[in-house]
Amino acid sequence: MYTMKKHTAIILLAIVSNLLVISCSNDSSNDSVITEPRIVRIDENYENINDPLEIMTGLTAEIVYPVSTLVGLKFVYPYVDPKGKPVMLSGIICIPKTLYKQQDKKAQGIMLYNHYTIATDEECPSYGVVPGKGAKGLKEISALELKVKIDAFGINEDNGNDTIGLKNHKIITVAADYYGFGETNKAVQYYCEGNYNARASLEALKAAKNLLTQLGYSWDDYLLNIGYSQGGQTAIAVQKLVDSGEYNEKISATYAGSGPYDLTATYHSYIDAHTCFPG
Repeated sequence: MYTMKKHTAIILLAIVSNLLVISCSNDSSNDSVITEPRIVRIDENYENINDPLEIMTGLTAEIVYPVSTLVGLKFVYPYVDPKGKPVMLSGIICIPKTLYKQQDKKAQGIMLYNHYTIATDEECPSYGVVPGKGAKGLKEISALELKVKIDAFGINEDNGNDTIGLKNHKIITVAADYYGFGETNKAVQYYCEGNYNARASLEALKAAKNLLTQLGYSWDDYLLNIGYSQGGQTAIAVQKLVDSGEYNEKISATYAGSGPYDLTATYHSYIDAHTCFPG
């Protein structure tokens, strides 16, 4: 009887040991995950986005974002989540077709694009194509060659097309999705945290440069840092980090529009302007 109990104990000990080995093996599996920047998707055939906009009664403007002029390379790169734990974030590299698969892969410069406030994953730069709506996250990026068509009082003028921006440009764009979108779309976005998102943007830029170099691209020493709304706040934070010497980048120009640079002051300004208190 004692021998049977001892034998049973040995079997149970072996089972427990195996379970511990399996458990430890599963826990350590994260160590084998690739943490180097890498391209995970290439989109060569975007369709233009057409946005009708009624300026006034009888006057409509159709804004055409020609994303068909771009090739998108979705990539992932290492960063940390808001708690400081390692995480892979995603972003996109937009290469004009004036460069993509061309013999001359020398760009005029790089634009670091910091996206505005978005609410759904399909609006993030690297999402891809939304059926019937094109690549929504690339609208502002493609504004380098924005086309505007005016229909005056319902009359469609064939010669009413115009192009705004840099036609046939050779500027490579890099845009981060930020935490909470793309590869981390199950997490809550870290909204309007300027320094955190700015570092995510700059880490995306660093990773993108490495990938582009591996692909044989080069570029002039010209870096545009732009953003509107939340992107404006991020662009300013990017400039401050570079100015502090934390990142070895040389920004040629920063354009920041309508950013909530001081959230507390912005909040109080809305309260003062839109709240009526009883006398």
